[in-house]
Amino acid sequence: MSNAVKKFNGLNGSIIDTQTLESLLKLANSEGQQYLENRIKKAIEAAKAAGINEFKTGGNVIEQVPQNSLPGIDVVPSYIGESEISGLNKAVSPDDIYQYITDMMINTIKEVGHLPWQRNWDKTITLWDGGQAVNFESKKPYRGVNYWMVNFKPEKKGDKWVLVERDLTNPYFLTLNQIKKNKGKIKKGAQATRVVYFTKLYTHTQQNENGNNLTISTYNKAKFLAWIKKYQKQLRALKNMSIERLANSYIPILKYYNVFHGADVTGIEWPKAVKNTNYTKTEKQRYEVAERVIELMPKKPEIIYGGNQPAYYPSYDHVRMTPITAFKDENTYYSTLFHELVHSTGHPNRLNRSTMSVYIKPSKTDYAKEELVAEMGAVFLCAETGILFSVIENSAKYLAGWSRRIVKNMEDDNRFFFRASSKAQEAADFILDKNKEGAPAYFYKKNTSLTTKKKDTRAPKKNTVVVSKFKNGDVVTLLKQWGNVKPGDIGKISERKERKASNGEPMHRVIFNGKVGVFPAKIITTVKPQPNRKPKRENKDPQQLALLGAAKSKNRSKKQKIVPKIKKTVPKKKQNGLKAVETEPINTATGKEVSGGTSRAAVSVPPSKRGNILTASEVGAMEFEILQLDEGWENLFQTPAKNMNMAVWAGPKNGKTVSCLQIASYFTKFGPTLYNFADQGISLSTKKLIKLSGLDQKQNAYVTTSVTLEDLHQDIQQVNPQFVFIDMINQFIDSTGIKAHEFKDQFLRRYPDTSFILVFEVTKDGNFKGDQAWTHVVDQLLTLDNYIMDSKGRYGTGERIMWDEGAKKYNPKRYAQIMEDLKQENESSIDTKTEATPKTSVPDLKYNFETV
Repeated sequence: MSNAVKKFNGLNGSIIDTQTLESLLKLANSEGQQYLENRIKKAIEAAKAAGINEFKTGGNVIEQVPQNSLPGIDVVPSYIGESEISGLNKAVSPDDIYQYITDMMINTIKEVGHLPWQRNWDKTITLWDGGQAVNFESKKPYRGVNYWMVNFKPEKKGDKWVLVERDLTNPYFLTLNQIKKNKGKIKKGAQATRVVYFTKLYTHTQQNENGNNLTISTYNKAKFLAWIKKYQKQLRALKNMSIERLANSYIPILKYYNVFHGADVTGIEWPKAVKNTNYTKTEKQRYEVAERVIELMPKKPEIIYGGNQPAYYPSYDHVRMTPITAFKDENTYYSTLFHELVHSTGHPNRLNRSTMSVYIKPSKTDYAKEELVAEMGAVFLCAETGILFSVIENSAKYLAGWSRRIVKNMEDDNRFFFRASSKAQEAADFILDKNKEGAPAYFYKKNTSLTTKKKDTRAPKKNTVVVSKFKNGDVVTLLKQWGNVKPGDIGKISERKERKASNGEPMHRVIFNGKVGVFPAKIITTVKPQPNRKPKRENKDPQQLALLGAAKSKNRSKKQKIVPKIKKTVPKKKQNGLKAVETEPINTATGKEVSGGTSRAAVSVPPSKRGNILTASEVGAMEFEILQLDEGWENLFQTPAKNMNMAVWAGPKNGKTVSCLQIASYFTKFGPTLYNFADQGISLSTKKLIKLSGLDQKQNAYVTTSVTLEDLHQDIQQVNPQFVFIDMINQFIDSTGIKAHEFKDQFLRRYPDTSFILVFEVTKDGNFKGDQAWTHVVDQLLTLDNYIMDSKGRYGTGERIMWDEGAKKYNPKRYAQIMEDLKQENESSIDTKTEATPKTSVPDLKYNFETV
């Protein structure tokens, strides 16, 4: 039973105060118990008018089906007799119905290993071969939660009932009365299936001062209307509404009735099986139907093709989709795209699901629910279009973990699966754009023929052949900026063989600034050798990302496009972002170390005909920018190159994020800094940490919440940062499976002048978690132990206190030693008559790191 209804009914006859009643009002609102909510509101309003602060409760209320659950269930059909319905005021309560469904799903996951649809089906007449459960009399398919209860078969496994594949050669389901009417007989041992509907309870109560109260509660609308007309002169509600409006006011009450599969009934002559007509089409025609559904989706989000990690991004309201050529078959492609489009229906501009907030990172419960909605919605769409729903390859381990979270949520809330089914049905109906008769847009909109050949907007196939115009050792430059390499920079082709991007675009390995990267062939052009040529300098004011929430890029096309596409960022001021800092070009004179500014010094590599081979003297003549550190940071990092790469890890509650934000805030003095909150997203905690570190006061500090490699590339290309912090890199490792050497190729070599700082999770013992190869792609390793950071690597060793109070409390001996060393350093550099004040690492930060 609803907690609000249960609490209210439990107060029957009790005296309560206004505060208790208002608390109950909030609970009723959160649970969608509108009838109870309205009743409490009226009581509070009347009490305030009379100056009363206490209430005597009385009269139990009925639990209704929340409005947000109605899209997945229908009104009890006319062919169902009252005697066949079970539910309220009978042996079975709404809570029993919710629990029945929940237990069935939990048992299926635990005993079978996955949810009913998460498997590759045999080619029999099942749900995946055009068979679909329909009522014998109405010939209509079942929807929402009923879809799962009838299209799959309850089967006893041990002492528990689970759902398994059902043979739908006979797709019909009948009630007991329908079986008797058609002179059929139920086979011995046949198992009934519960089908859930809601019925409309018409009820109204009016208390009169004379004690002659008016009240009615009926499932008969005609009876309710007659009662209203009889007492219309006495009904106060009719002062604010018409008779017709009051007559259409009802409470949706959850009920169920039993149906039997036609395969378990004898004595009836079955008509030809009803199948989805799309299943009779050729495979090509089915895919055309799917394309038509996607084309006609109302308020369709932008679909960008490219990369290897399909996802929907609510902040940008676009779907990033892997090209169809990367999938094992078209079924898997459309199953995946439908999944992402269902996610997109949760956007505030569409169905506005609370689990798909643009600004707030979802809780684990909301995330699990949203994934369940997308999964089931994709099944509904695949069944509609005649496509075989496919579970994505290599996802067995993911599904196992995901299923465990689903079980936990269902055990905590027996309405969880029911609500998710309703939301999934609502999302599928939205995408199909059904009219009042229930026909999808691809069926009733006849402007475009399904057989008409149309232009393919998807990514080119991988086997596209492009004749290379380069040979190994050719001196080249770029026509457009790519990562940190600018037009005018000089590089060399490092291999003759062309590579291919995920979208089929030809790529080349090129050496720029002494580092190898992969670049699109179409933006490379051959130039004559020009020794020691300096790159053209561009001092741009990059378009700002919003500091506390990502905004959609204004240069993103509304049409579908294939990534990566490089567009020059037009310097503009954004009202929700920080103004970018203006800097002067830095000194790059030969032999001088330089620091500061956002422009980067070139690494001059004399062109050679030796391919990848350089002489030792050529290397010795190269110029590298050095970070001239101060404020105590030199004690941690020593004197590193400006493009050094670092890894950071520590145990939980050691302040990894706030320490990295301190580093990011300091590093802004040397160039733009991009901080990626891939793990925790943007939240109140994030805001506090940003303000604590002072990052919000830096005009060239940028924040993003990207969780895919493709979006991270886009962020880097948009901001062109000197420093990129990825907190945490494990988010990308877990979601994409990227390896250390792949990250090196895709990021470190592609952006050779950018410094990457990667934040890692740790094991229970506090050791580095993951493939040890990651420790070899960076220059420095940073570890935190009780708020003291240590550094070791190619630029030496160092240490720094990241939070004085925390280090004093949890690491007193180490803290005292570092402070003594700092004191001695200061005393040796000042006049002996001057009293030395030890220079601490950071200001006294009034923040409890243990809560972060």
